[in-house]
Amino acid sequence: MADTSSSYSVPIEAANVFRNGLLASPLTQKHLLDGLLEDYAHTVSFEGPDDPILPVNWRFAESMSALKALEAVYVNVILDRLYGVAPQKVKINTNHVILFIMSLQLWSLDPEGRNVTFMDTRADQDAKDFYLGMFEDFDYYRSLDGPYRCCTSSIYRTADDKFFHLHGSLNPDVVLKMLKLPAQPPNDDDQFQRVLPVFRAALAQWKADDIDNLSNNVIKTAGATCHSLEQFRETDTYRANKHVGLWETFPANQHQQPCWWTNNAGEKPSDPSRPLAGLKVLDATRIIAGPAVTRGLAELGATVLRITSRTVPDATIYHPEFNWGKRNASLDFQSEADRATFKKLILECDVFVSSYRPSVMEKWGFGADEVLELCKQRDKGIIVVRLNSYGWNGPMRERSGWQQISDAHTGVSWEFGRAMGNEEPVTPLFPNSDFCTGVSGICSVLDALVRRAEKGGSYKINLALDYYNNWLTRNVGVYPEPVWKKLHRHYGAPVFRHDDHMLVLIGKVSALLQKHSPEIFDPQYLENRPCPNLGISIQTVKPVLRFDHVVRPGFDIGTRGNGVDEPTWTESRCQVRA
Repeated sequence: MADTSSSYSVPIEAANVFRNGLLASPLTQKHLLDGLLEDYAHTVSFEGPDDPILPVNWRFAESMSALKALEAVYVNVILDRLYGVAPQKVKINTNHVILFIMSLQLWSLDPEGRNVTFMDTRADQDAKDFYLGMFEDFDYYRSLDGPYRCCTSSIYRTADDKFFHLHGSLNPDVVLKMLKLPAQPPNDDDQFQRVLPVFRAALAQWKADDIDNLSNNVIKTAGATCHSLEQFRETDTYRANKHVGLWETFPANQHQQPCWWTNNAGEKPSDPSRPLAGLKVLDATRIIAGPAVTRGLAELGATVLRITSRTVPDATIYHPEFNWGKRNASLDFQSEADRATFKKLILECDVFVSSYRPSVMEKWGFGADEVLELCKQRDKGIIVVRLNSYGWNGPMRERSGWQQISDAHTGVSWEFGRAMGNEEPVTPLFPNSDFCTGVSGICSVLDALVRRAEKGGSYKINLALDYYNNWLTRNVGVYPEPVWKKLHRHYGAPVFRHDDHMLVLIGKVSALLQKHSPEIFDPQYLENRPCPNLGISIQTVKPVLRFDHVVRPGFDIGTRGNGVDEPTWTESRCQVRA
């Protein structure tokens, strides 16, 4: 755990988490390739200021830095074993890592012209129109349109003095109807301070167990009773999943021969600067953690084809950041022809990543086990990655969930609220568990690619937001009390509350960072990235991993909206803006 002396250093502690909390920990070591600590860990170094900078008690910078280091190690394994290239030195800046976690709200469209930012699209209609001219809107139910609808996704106190995290799950109308609330804010006065009392009063009528049952078992929308860390570790869900590290890998179809991937001409990869070039990744994900896995693979050169449906809502606001490096097509699984197209795409891919609930994919014949059976007769194996919120063991495996739900459920939110002096859960600022689960997923795929190359077969990988949060709470932890108090005082000792919406928290914390720690926004961590298909550049956070030479993380194609490409592995015409 963390050094408790006054000489705390974020880079040094990131290295400790990497080596001791990850590579040498029995919890995680069991699902990693042998020899990573001995043969490759020395290639990664950490730099940055000693003092933590993000005003949250959990050691987010150390956690993400360690996971990105694991990603770098796996890239070096592939350089070594596939390309015959000596492992490269890699640097990770811990402030850069924090910006990466914040990157969803740091992009700017056309930075040298219109300069439309994430926050502009929330406050200015012209800016929103400009953004939607680039990215078709799939947020059909206006999940973030105004405080009233936003308040369907937040934490509230219940009648039995517990706390419950509601979640609108991209359709606030479902929660509004469940709570018997009007579709529009009272008196059309849509301000957080005006509408919060409406939701507080509604949840105060319910005991936590009853609203949990109504939400998850009757209405079938996400929601979770909030636990302290001690309470969570008494649950059946924790007990069923506590043996899992960051992911689980299960071999299948072991008759399939060892192989690396090949390009369309059947040629083995030959360009170590883009170490995953030619790898075909089929992406059936949405909302942060899943898209973070596939974007990370694209950053290393993989060919990623994302499949969405025009009948399913999506969070368009995330597309500028998470659709980099991906072609993007639409299919409707209610159509037999489209299901046949999807099967064909599966049969030709190396990696299939899904983040929909198991029952959804199984309904159409695309659950993990069905995909493994479908590909059983292939010469080469397939890597099937599936992601959920609560873990793949125990009574909640089928429930839907999101980052805030996992944070609330596992005790992460409660420990943040407790650190500010209140015995209540508070969502910890940014979608850290989403991003870190995404990087865990990247590592799990790289691990399975090496296993497929050396042992053959196919591999099923289980990812979960809870898996990451369990590792965070057990292997990473919070800052020592003196370090946290110093950090908290640096920002004026702010106290956030349980029903502060995440967008409110992001706004408050971003302002605190600009005022007290503007160095975090150092331009060296940002880049204006060309996006020729949209006819603009986009300012965004640079890739975190900095290799000495050879490897060039980045994206081969620009970000884009959903459904603008053809559902094929061959290059096809895509959306182009003049």
